[in-house]
Amino acid sequence: MRIIFSKEDFIVEYNKRQDFKSKLNWVSALSSELENVLRNYSDSEIKKYLRNHKLHENYPGDIYHLSDFNTNRLKESKYKNFLYYLGNDFLPFINYKMHYLKNDLYFDNLRKNIKKGILKEEEKYPIFDFNYDKIEYYADNVFLKLEEKIAYLEYVLLKFYEKYKNTTKFIEIVSNIKISEIDLVKRKVKYLKASILSNSSKPDINVQPNVNLGKDKIVWNGGKTKLLKMFGLLCKEGYLPKYKSYEVLFHFIDDKGSPFIKNTYKPNVEFLVWKKQDYEYSYWINILVENELIPKRNKFVKFNNHFRNSDGNTIKDSSQKLFNKEAFGKNNQNLDKIIQLLNK
Repeated sequence: MRIIFSKEDFIVEYNKRQDFKSKLNWVSALSSELENVLRNYSDSEIKKYLRNHKLHENYPGDIYHLSDFNTNRLKESKYKNFLYYLGNDFLPFINYKMHYLKNDLYFDNLRKNIKKGILKEEEKYPIFDFNYDKIEYYADNVFLKLEEKIAYLEYVLLKFYEKYKNTTKFIEIVSNIKISEIDLVKRKVKYLKASILSNSSKPDINVQPNVNLGKDKIVWNGGKTKLLKMFGLLCKEGYLPKYKSYEVLFHFIDDKGSPFIKNTYKPNVEFLVWKKQDYEYSYWINILVENELIPKRNKFVKFNNHFRNSDGNTIKDSSQKLFNKEAFGKNNQNLDKIIQLLNK
């Protein structure tokens, strides 16, 4: 197997493989190989390894000076820059791809079983104890048609009311967080039904309606000054291009629904561009919610209507939020620091 050490080469090799399974097998083998180098190789073995792969003269230098991956072995190694690169940059990148592929393969098999009709109703429509994040993630990844998503979400609502109606537990549940979770499900159903009406001529349900020109702006709770400050910091750290104030403000409204700039204004660029990895985009939106700077409801739907990746494409599978946060939060220290600066 050819060993890859750069993201560019990885993408080339990755795209040569056509199906989920072959991609997953290749990425898993590559990850295992590099994890072994990172964890177990001595300096003499690393030296030989680098020579074999013609990297002995150009392995990454001090620019990969990240402190998360820090052991005595790394401090003492002559090849700590190479090890830092593997541990903090390249391996997290390919392991994210591996997780993504495992999900794709899992959901692809699940859709096939649903189509065959071999799943019981509760297997096809899990309710996840009415946890909205899990329900939304399942709906977005399993069901490819809006009508299928709505049928699933309405099943969840039915099970909720069947479980709690006409019982004393319903009184208790009203004051519990579950009622806010189920409200989010109801709002999602309403949004999807509206999408069917507005996109009746568009069979591809993954294409969001173009609401970017003022109809569905992002609610920002932090005020105009903090919003512009955040965009300035994100630009400085390389997450976004440099935008003029009015180009940013056009995409947002305040917590009372008032625009920061007149709706009659049309920006030079329709979409804002996220320059780094998709998982960092998801992580950024999560920490905005956690710091109560944006509402939780439809957070990815809202942002995806206004943002594109560096290739100009819609940022897909943003709802992999739980995994993104837990697996890559340690590698997003700059984003955490930006939020800390905003809260000072």
